[in-house]
Amino acid sequence: MSAPNTSEQGKPATQKSTKKAMPQRLDAVICTNGLSGPFIGGCRKTQPGKKSQLGEKEQKFVLDEKLGSDVDVTVVSHWHNGKSHWYGVTLSFDHSFNNKVNEDAGFGACYQPTIDNPDMAKLELRDQYSIVVKLPYNMDEYTISMRDVSNSVELPQQIRELSPVTQIDIQLHHGSRFLVDGFGLPFANPGHASDGWINANTPIVGKTDLLGLLSSSKLTLLVVKLELGIEFGRHQPELFRYPFDYSFPKPQKFDIDVFEKMIRENKGERFRPTFTFDNDTQSVCSNTMAHVMDTFWLYNDSCSIRNTKVPAYFVLEKEEPVNPDEPIYFAVIHLNQTFRDQYKAHWEHLVKDGTVSLHLGDIDRPLNGQIMERPETLPALLDKHAFAKQVSTAKNAVAEQFSLDLVVKVRVKGEDQSLLKTFDGRAEAEGVFENSVTLDFNIPLGDLERKVMAVETFLPGSDACPPETDPEFDSDELNFKMALHRDLMRGTGFFDTLTAPSLSGAMDAMTLGTEASSPTPRPLPVFNFFEIEDKILKQQILEEALPSDRTRMELYGAKRYCNVALVSAPGGTGKTTALSTLTLGGLHSLHGGKVYGSGPTHTAVTNFALRIYANGRKVIDRYNKVVPSTSRRSYPLVVRGYSPKVEVETFTNILKTGIAADGAFKSRNPKNTPRWRLALSPSNWLLAILGSKSLEQSQEAGIVPTLLPEHATCLHKLKEEIDSVDGSVARICQLARGELTWEAYCDGDQVDKHLLEKWLQTIINNADVVMTTPATAQGKWFKQFWQVAKIIAIDEAGCMSKADLCSIWGNTLRPIILAGDVKQLPPTMMELETKDVEGNYANRFGTCGRISALAWLQAAGLPTFRLLRQLRMCKGMFDLANELFYSDYKNMAYGDVCHPAQPSHAVGRAFEQYLLGRDPTLTPSPEGCLLPVFWHMPKTRVDVVGTSKLNRMQVKGALELLDDFVKKFPCASPQDFVVISAHKPNVDYGNRLLKSGLLHLRGMPPVQTADSFQGREGSISVVITGTRSGIIPGFVADENRLNVMLTRQKSGLLIIGDKDVTGVIAGKPKEVQKAEKASKMGKVFYDINGEKTHSKLKPLRDVIVWIHKKGRILEVKGEEGKNTSKKDNKKLADEEKKLADEEMKLAEEEKKLVEEETAKVADSITEYDELDWGNLYDLDYYVD
Repeated sequence: MSAPNTSEQGKPATQKSTKKAMPQRLDAVICTNGLSGPFIGGCRKTQPGKKSQLGEKEQKFVLDEKLGSDVDVTVVSHWHNGKSHWYGVTLSFDHSFNNKVNEDAGFGACYQPTIDNPDMAKLELRDQYSIVVKLPYNMDEYTISMRDVSNSVELPQQIRELSPVTQIDIQLHHGSRFLVDGFGLPFANPGHASDGWINANTPIVGKTDLLGLLSSSKLTLLVVKLELGIEFGRHQPELFRYPFDYSFPKPQKFDIDVFEKMIRENKGERFRPTFTFDNDTQSVCSNTMAHVMDTFWLYNDSCSIRNTKVPAYFVLEKEEPVNPDEPIYFAVIHLNQTFRDQYKAHWEHLVKDGTVSLHLGDIDRPLNGQIMERPETLPALLDKHAFAKQVSTAKNAVAEQFSLDLVVKVRVKGEDQSLLKTFDGRAEAEGVFENSVTLDFNIPLGDLERKVMAVETFLPGSDACPPETDPEFDSDELNFKMALHRDLMRGTGFFDTLTAPSLSGAMDAMTLGTEASSPTPRPLPVFNFFEIEDKILKQQILEEALPSDRTRMELYGAKRYCNVALVSAPGGTGKTTALSTLTLGGLHSLHGGKVYGSGPTHTAVTNFALRIYANGRKVIDRYNKVVPSTSRRSYPLVVRGYSPKVEVETFTNILKTGIAADGAFKSRNPKNTPRWRLALSPSNWLLAILGSKSLEQSQEAGIVPTLLPEHATCLHKLKEEIDSVDGSVARICQLARGELTWEAYCDGDQVDKHLLEKWLQTIINNADVVMTTPATAQGKWFKQFWQVAKIIAIDEAGCMSKADLCSIWGNTLRPIILAGDVKQLPPTMMELETKDVEGNYANRFGTCGRISALAWLQAAGLPTFRLLRQLRMCKGMFDLANELFYSDYKNMAYGDVCHPAQPSHAVGRAFEQYLLGRDPTLTPSPEGCLLPVFWHMPKTRVDVVGTSKLNRMQVKGALELLDDFVKKFPCASPQDFVVISAHKPNVDYGNRLLKSGLLHLRGMPPVQTADSFQGREGSISVVITGTRSGIIPGFVADENRLNVMLTRQKSGLLIIGDKDVTGVIAGKPKEVQKAEKASKMGKVFYDINGEKTHSKLKPLRDVIVWIHKKGRILEVKGEEGKNTSKKDNKKLADEEKKLADEEMKLAEEEKKLVEEETAKVADSITEYDELDWGNLYDLDYYVD
């Protein structure tokens, strides 16, 4: 906040400016020796077109090298709606001409938030290193004075010619300091004086160095503008806004009620995405509230529903139940339109996992139930129990069924059956519905609590997390690292932390131009991931990198500022391999050791674990071949961990069934996709120790089938320990080896579950690398390892939230490696666009929550190691994404294996030939390339299913095309294909079609959503947009989601949709220009329900236009391209209903088997307390 201006005579201004505060950026120079110079600034060598991080300005000063210096100095009045307001000065140092040199030398590439549209929370390559010198926020801490010096004889002629010139003096009062952002960040500009100014604090001009300048109490600047036109310091302090001064509680035990009060008392607009915060409280508040507000409203609705009685009646599944003591009933629950409307915003999320508990007043225990998706197919509910007719205007496109009734399948114990009200038919029950039930969707808060508590450890005064266990640790060094870690999460550089130890009372007396020496800042901590004493081992680890990347990777990994290594690149460039190389280096480095690995999803964690184990084995195999037998090393012990309850249950199922497979984890919910994988799990290692016969016969990818001499010594020791024990231990070994049946084992002594857990825990504790999700890391089996791990490694960090980063990293600045791609899917914020009737956003911090862990650290100024060679996609397949999504990767090249003539791309060549045969007007791909194709399928019918969409014709057309392709080209295999859609109903419909008799597609992977397929790949990728001209494309047009869908292929990419969905792309120039403008500005659509919607379409339009310019629009003049009538669509819907009915039968049969197996297992060694029903199917929630 500014103090009053004073005139040239030093008198305070008599009137304050009453006009509206405006942002302003003025070109300036800093006086170091009065008005005669030399000056800091005014002599720039900035490349044309380069922009400052804070915006553009008009360049005024053009001085020669004797009078000025190559620094861009700007006086700033930062008046930005939704951000903190401040006055200050920026110093920018251009390094754009050295960006490539820096990457080649292993320094890395630096990013900054996008200048053109900061609200998009995107990043771009940084060309200037900027330090922001802000005036204190308290107006009593400084004085500003201005005077016109245009005619001063002291001014050099070069400046007098620029009249009018105003001198601005900023004088700090005693004890005050400038607020400095950006100081201490890694910087490299070889061959330029700024490298010494910033890294060695050499004088910029005369005796004035950077640190002396920032530590001074006075600044004198010159600007070319009349005093009356200068905004700097002219407005009252009350005009300042602090949007993140959001009421935030002091650290305490997690209590959702405390947050509820804050949320309800602070409603309003959504805050803009922010990459810097004024203080730690703002940083913690933003990070915390993004997740609290994203969960609270769903939790609030679940509580409200739990307190609302609704009418229901019960129908016995079978007149003669299989289990009379605990028969199955269907609860038919009537939910009126008022109820549906009240909870419409969250209903899809509440019923997503397909489970709910019913509470009846007369029954003590809840009835845990499964929601029936297609109740009209249930025999027990046919005829007599007809349903209410569909009343919603948005018809359910899967089947025309009721919308006001919910059917839940429950088991009811014998003594409770008499308390249920049953009826012979719906007619008898209608109007009665005597049972009053409440629905309990059990929204858990445990994961939210974990995130909140992890983020709050970044408040000043928090304890170290994890706690320091070394009794001789240096407390000063620990506090220093924790302070730096808080600085990183604030995003403002390290000035106060780096200069605090060397500051003394004398610093306040320092003024510009004095001969006193500048304070010496502490250097940033640096970690060397390749400080490996065994040079042969180091060489073998680095061989995992591409030959062209080895030198710069070694240089990059050897000097990681703030102990942070970042790896970023598009799909298909080997990010996970690069991550594994750095991780293996950290594992064996002098100051490294055990590694804890993680990722935002189970798939990411599993893929990372498999890669690091495979690469670790290759490294050791090469190493052992070139060293004496006495110096040989063991393979790294990599454990992919899950919760104790899941692990013991699956281990037992494998012993029981004799089948070692991923399906050993039996989900109680048919809707749930099991995430447990056998490969590298504690069960995998224990089965190998026991000599499991089923493990040796298993076909699962990535498993360890048997214990090898090269495996870790601790595994062999555990094997010796187990083999030396008789009784139940010997019997379980016989069972594992197939020498004893499960029945025979159950008839005798059995190993106690606690001993099983002890063995599994021993494997985990002795591992070199443990991999879990962030939630599982805090469970009882893994927290000990997490606390002692020396290195943290994260894959797919581009879609990991900052809160999860805090949870897995801790707050002590442990060495960490993050790999990912910020241009693909960011963290999910469920309430991002939700507003109440008054226009208040449900999640005011939603856009901040979408900033990923990787994006945050890149924006904070830490250099990134980028991979610049495409290794997966055939030449030409990445061109579209490179041009539209990865314009910052200008030096991208294809590897030798990417030529279409390579055998690995034979299916791509065949697909090109097939598509050219379908449409002779299609332009062939250029020689030596294969390009994507867009199949124009216009006027197809689009149905709304809940909040999503279904386009049957495009789904059916896609699968029939692939079926025909395999039929005509035997070289193609169904395993080569991946089919992706942004909409779940398209996915469900496609998977039903796959089971219906498309003979040539047997064995094809299931159709997937874009979100679930991130990080995976296939030879031929088919993307179903489900779009049609005149209907809003929705999140299909989202740039990040498009990028994911269009970068999954190796050899072929076919996109299916309507080419005119964003407006015409060819024809009359005026119409094309109008459509182009609308796609940039946003276009008004009316969705199927007639509601007005505003959507930005530029990314999707750019994709279609790019393909159109290449002549790669496929237009088939046949059945697939014709307009689908209601009759055609009804026929498809009838076919789908038949498929769904068949699928339901299969699901019920499978569920029955699962229940029988689970019941038997529960009687043996897995007697656990009952799990929370709502959490039963997410492996992370098994954490104790």
